Amino acid sequence: MDHLSTPWLEALNSNKPTIIFYNKENDKFSRDFKKILLNYKNNKIFFDSPVKAANWLNIIYKNNIIRKKWWNSKETQDFRKVLLKNFYKSQINSINIWSKKLLEII
Repeated sequence: MDHLSTPWLEALNSNKPTIIFYNKENDKFSRDFKKILLNYKNNKIFFDSPVKAANWLNIIYKNNIIRKKWWNSKETQDFRKVLLKNFYKSQINSINIWSKKLLEII
């Protein structure tokens, strides 16, 4: 990922185990957002090292119990929900909304 845009929030919203790697040389985050990213690092969702991200991915890929325990933990799920509440707006009927808008164009 070359920048943090909508896809990482969509992945979190789907509530599927998500690992984000971001090159720290491209780090232009505010202090406040860096605090949020520190929580991501602590929850093993965000990595600024490709080796650490790959190592964690190998661990959770090979061990379904660890993956479920990590992703379904209260700490990770609470953090995921707070982050989505603050940064992501979802619509339950988004398909219908998009369909209606696209039909209006035609």
